Amino acid sequence: QRAIEMENHPNVIVAANRSRPRLDAIERDLGDFARRRGIDLRTISTGDRPGALSNLLDPVTGGVGFDDVIVCVPRPDAVEAVLPLLAPDGMLVVFAGVALGTPVDVPIDRVVHSGAQITGTSGSSIADQIQVMQETAAGRRSLARTVAAVGGFASLKDGVASVIDRVYPGKVVIYPRITELPLMSIAEVAHKYPDVATAMGAEQVWTREAERALLRAHGHGGGNQDEE
Repeated sequence: QRAIEMENHPNVIVAANRSRPRLDAIERDLGDFARRRGIDLRTISTGDRPGALSNLLDPVTGGVGFDDVIVCVPRPDAVEAVLPLLAPDGMLVVFAGVALGTPVDVPIDRVVHSGAQITGTSGSSIADQIQVMQETAAGRRSLARTVAAVGGFASLKDGVASVIDRVYPGKVVIYPRITELPLMSIAEVAHKYPDVATAMGAEQVWTREAERALLRAHGHGGGNQDEE
């Protein structure tokens, strides 16, 4: 999403995952958004198509490689598998953070010979978080697209478990003022509460209006999100 929203956004974005559900969510939530910005968004399931990523190298990049490769899986084999896809002077980001002490075969000499950049992080700094808040307040980032499920205070434990088990392809929002609302996906909420579905708009993403409609349905007048 951030890549799509960037002013100088990529022309092509390829998202890869072993299974389809998260990829289907990306296409559902971001496909039209990307197309409106003139971006070719592709999703590839590597679980059922061995070698699918390497097969994209020529038709998508002309054999040169991708400018940026971001690995969100903390596994050495995942990092090593995407290295052949990186352009000579591209950037490899190991975002998920491979466990300390885990060896990964990375050709560091490419930094010197071709100007490649290799970096990684397992979290955001306070400065990063402040920047996100500032860009959100300025309307350059839409956090509504990241919300995948909501629940009341009684479902807090289920919400935490769903994050650990990666049940939803996005953030979980818990509303302390609503007591008995079970943990539900955004689609389930829209189905159960027609007023909330209307407030979510044509793209069916979580909005401030949808939040207010949900709070009203449970006897509250509205207000700001209480997220855990």
